[in-house]
Amino acid sequence: MDKTVQYVWSEYRNWALTSRNVKARLEKAGAVVLLLSILGTAAGTLSPVLPDLIVNDFHVVSILPWASAALLAVAAYLTSQLLADSQRQVWVKARAVAEGLKSECFKYLAGAPPYDVEHPAHVLADKAYDLQRSIAEVKEQVKPEERLKGLPTGPLTLPAYVENRVREQIDKYYIPGISRHSAALRRAKLVALGSGFLIVLLSVGSSKAAWAAAVLGIITTAAAAIAAWFQSGRHQQLALNYQDAVSKLELLVARSEMAGDTDKRLVVEAEAVFQAEHAAWLSEWQTPATGDAAEKRTGNSAVADASNGGAVRGPDDVPLDRGPAGGVQVVPVASPGMSGSTRGSSAPAMAPDATS
Repeated sequence: MDKTVQYVWSEYRNWALTSRNVKARLEKAGAVVLLLSILGTAAGTLSPVLPDLIVNDFHVVSILPWASAALLAVAAYLTSQLLADSQRQVWVKARAVAEGLKSECFKYLAGAPPYDVEHPAHVLADKAYDLQRSIAEVKEQVKPEERLKGLPTGPLTLPAYVENRVREQIDKYYIPGISRHSAALRRAKLVALGSGFLIVLLSVGSSKAAWAAAVLGIITTAAAAIAAWFQSGRHQQLALNYQDAVSKLELLVARSEMAGDTDKRLVVEAEAVFQAEHAAWLSEWQTPATGDAAEKRTGNSAVADASNGGAVRGPDDVPLDRGPAGGVQVVPVASPGMSGSTRGSSAPAMAPDATS
């Protein structure tokens, strides 16, 4: 195994680790912000209706409005510091670079275009350089003993490529991803049904009991925040993208086996499927450069261009830089305030996808 592909593979591992760690931090921060937002809303809403408890001449209920303001303020601060769009862009771009490097390594090992030339290592080095210069971020480093984990030990025959690349991507990433997103959709439906049931019951008694009206406001706010959190995960669209990729790859393999293909056409076509799926993923998570959705080139589309040798467009021929806004954001939801007025509560909208 030559040193060039070993280096590129180790860089793929580094960027994949960076992407996973940034994603994990965003998920944890999003969960904390969601919890703080719900607790802050609950404290402010319940303070007028809870019975006064006096301990050593101190009115315990009087602290709830202050606690509500503090919790919501901390939630807003954490959102601005830990859930900024720049952090989501680091995750997206790091994953894009990692997937691009991985794809180039497999094409190189299989001897597929553009590596069917006299000096393929030079082409691979140039590709790796172009991919990595598209992101200005300090990458994390995997342990030395794990840098070459998963790298095939030598050049790949067509059956070996199918086993090490296509089947592994299907069985270890796409199929589990479909199951994961389908489970998230089922959980979201259960939450919606449960919260709707409670809202109906509380609405009946809200006109007669002050506590029922307060709890109704809390559940309504929490349900809206959690629904936004689930919706931001784009679970249905990502599951459909993975399902489409699996179907195309299975058909490619079946066609190749039936025709007895021995050339590298399968490698080129399979990598094109991976590239199309990843382009769709980028399109889902990419935020327009401006609020009016004007077409502008971004780091993500530059990554895709470097990997594919040209402009990459998403599903239905939509440019990647025109993808819908998404990812980590603050979703304002109305909640009853401490004095009966309407106050803004922020809930994180973060449920990102896993990195292969």
